[in-house]
Amino acid sequence: MPAYRMLPLIAGPLTLQLLRAHLPAWWTRDCGVYNVCMPMQRDRHPTQAELQRAKRALLREGMRPSEARDEAFRRMILSVPPGKVSTYGAIAAAAGYPRLHRAVAKLLRSDPVVDRLPWHRIVGAGGDIRLRDHGMQEQRLRLEMEGVTFRGDRVDLERHLYALKPWEG
Repeated sequence: MPAYRMLPLIAGPLTLQLLRAHLPAWWTRDCGVYNVCMPMQRDRHPTQAELQRAKRALLREGMRPSEARDEAFRRMILSVPPGKVSTYGAIAAAAGYPRLHRAVAKLLRSDPVVDRLPWHRIVGAGGDIRLRDHGMQEQRLRLEMEGVTFRGDRVDLERHLYALKPWEG
């Protein structure tokens, strides 16, 4: 049996499907639900172009409409309690779609039921508010009303970051 190495940056059922579609069939092997293993001892490794093609396909797939994915994102967003925040990437990963943080942002930007979602509790990876002008002021005001504190322009993630539990969503 050949040695395998884990690729932590790509995971999930959608990723497995896309990798199998864009890399040679002998190259990918499923090593569990959330991991892709790639053999280290083969006659050749995937080229940088093959990996970039697979990554672009994954990102394109994330931008396509998917009601199941959006519903998973909504459940994770609704699970963030008042006074806590989460990041776009954490929401995507907890919903089972790692690397699709842009799809979370797109959902919050264009979803018709966004008024029912606590959109203001979702921030950028470093605690940044990613909205501009009046949207940034409104998000900060809403968070401050819930008791969230800031360090400069960023949310104090050490105190207010909510650890998502995907099994509860």
